Amino acid sequence: MYTLYTGDCLDIMASLESVDAIITDPPYGLRFLGKHWDHWVPGMDFWTEALKILKPSHYLLAFGGTRTWHRLACALEDAGFEIRDTLMWLYGTGFPKGRANLKPSWEPIVLARKPGPMRELGIEECRVVTRYPANIIVDEETAELIGPPSRLFYCAKASPSERNAGLEGLERRKSSKLGDGLASCVGHPNPNAKGHTTSGDRRAENYHPTVKPIALMRWLVRMVSREGETVLDPFMGSGTTGIACVLENRDFIGIEKEPDYMEIAKRRIEHHDTQQRLPV
Repeated sequence: MYTLYTGDCLDIMASLESVDAIITDPPYGLRFLGKHWDHWVPGMDFWTEALKILKPSHYLLAFGGTRTWHRLACALEDAGFEIRDTLMWLYGTGFPKGRANLKPSWEPIVLARKPGPMRELGIEECRVVTRYPANIIVDEETAELIGPPSRLFYCAKASPSERNAGLEGLERRKSSKLGDGLASCVGHPNPNAKGHTTSGDRRAENYHPTVKPIALMRWLVRMVSREGETVLDPFMGSGTTGIACVLENRDFIGIEKEPDYMEIAKRRIEHHDTQQRLPV
């Protein structure tokens, strides 16, 4: 079951009773307060409200930017969360924003917990084959640099077909950060995914700038929640967390302020929910 809300996340969160996990990619400055991209993240006041509705001992996962994740971690800690770890998603694709910047090749994911009796992570559900899950996630290109055998979970960026599934007929728009993905994410290297290609037409039905791979979000959902539990994404974007919850038999609550992104998220989640329910 999934429930989607359009509106201000603080107002909607205040109406919720409790959730079992929070997984989200908080927005940066272009959508808040007019500040510059990558220079602002939600502060302690927001995470204090998130802490209230998260059950004791339960977990939060929040993606951050490489320039600002320290502010994210500090805000979470100041709000009362325990910082348990920081995961790294390493990938070979991506382009620098100019000659004063380095090429982006990783994203931090802060793992935090609401205080309470210790609750185990989904270790068995997140094993890579038989190996204990690590706090690093890599794509195929990075895995080749590390060399076999690797003990890490493999995950490339979302492919165009994955981004746009369920959005047939929706207006195509251009995103300044839109890129072509590699192969879909799997639990082992894909030998057919070699390098990164770009196309001349960078428009797409799903023009959200930070679409996460479904396989990555499914892995994270399994890590911090159990079947039948409720996962909240207060910054839902194009809905990939919701798709992951549908596929992993979790209930989902998604909040998105932008109506255009809400339409994309709704269609994508509905598409995968329908596919999940089809008879085998």
